[in-house]
Amino acid sequence: MLNGRRTALSRWLTCLLAITSLATNPIVAQTQRSGSITPSSWLQLRGGTSNAGVLPGTLETTWRFHALRPVRGAAIAAGLVVIGTESADSDALPDAFAPDQNGFLTALDAFTGRELWSRRVPSWIHGDPVLYHGSVIASFGRWPMTHPGGVIAVDARTGKTLWARSTEAGVMPAPAIDSSRNTVIVVGGDGVVYGLSLTDGSVLYKSGLRAPDAMSSPRIEGDTVFMGTAESLTSFSTTHRSANWHFRPGALRALGDVPVALSNTTAFSTGTKALGFRLAISRLPLAEFLRLIREASRTSEVVPVFCTAKQSRITGSAGGVRPRPEVAAA
Repeated sequence: MLNGRRTALSRWLTCLLAITSLATNPIVAQTQRSGSITPSSWLQLRGGTSNAGVLPGTLETTWRFHALRPVRGAAIAAGLVVIGTESADSDALPDAFAPDQNGFLTALDAFTGRELWSRRVPSWIHGDPVLYHGSVIASFGRWPMTHPGGVIAVDARTGKTLWARSTEAGVMPAPAIDSSRNTVIVVGGDGVVYGLSLTDGSVLYKSGLRAPDAMSSPRIEGDTVFMGTAESLTSFSTTHRSANWHFRPGALRALGDVPVALSNTTAFSTGTKALGFRLAISRLPLAEFLRLIREASRTSEVVPVFCTAKQSRITGSAGGVRPRPEVAAA
């Protein structure tokens, strides 16, 4: 019986020490808890270069969160789920948008779904925010890309602004973190790739891509960044701060509409090939063809172009010419 009492006392003292440790050092306890199901950082779109956005584990619904506006990006790291939204009417025609085109950046507790903070940003968030060393960085911009955009960095705990940088054209692709150089890689509608300081957002370098990048978020592999534009796929060196090569796949266009996926020495992308009215009539049901014409005629900013989707598979040895120092979007 005496041994039983000693065992119970020992367990009680162990629990007391654990509670005392948790009370005096809650940050350490939270870090250990968050690290068990989330990675420590989220450095680029979908957390890697495969475009899969997959984390190890099993699917189990433990909470739900209803955002006020359509969610287009999410980062899961350091015990947080950080989401970015578009405007409430992001699918409207260009001449029918409401005056309020703000997006929202919102942080949730990864374990409970509880909202920790939420804040407006000047325009749509169209790609994943990135999360690194206590900072959340999000790019923003909207269609048409002639509207201004930019990048904002906020404190992951409070949502307070650390720094912000504006761009003349929208930045719909997600940013990417070059952790080896403490640099944020950003590219958007002005057709320029920027390397920004992770500390204060100052421009460390910039280089022209010769065409706008609509939605092809930069993918980082080592010291190389891959991204698509309206006309080509580009491999960019963060060491030399210039292009390694450009790949132009013949008649295909709009390589900047989908982010590149990487696998070993191969880069995968997509493009579209214009059909023209004659082929479009022969391939589309007449009702669908007429619907598209009517929709395009509702605004002067939309021109009906009929395309088929194609896939491109580019090996890492593709060559090309270097870009001019800077080229703005047309």
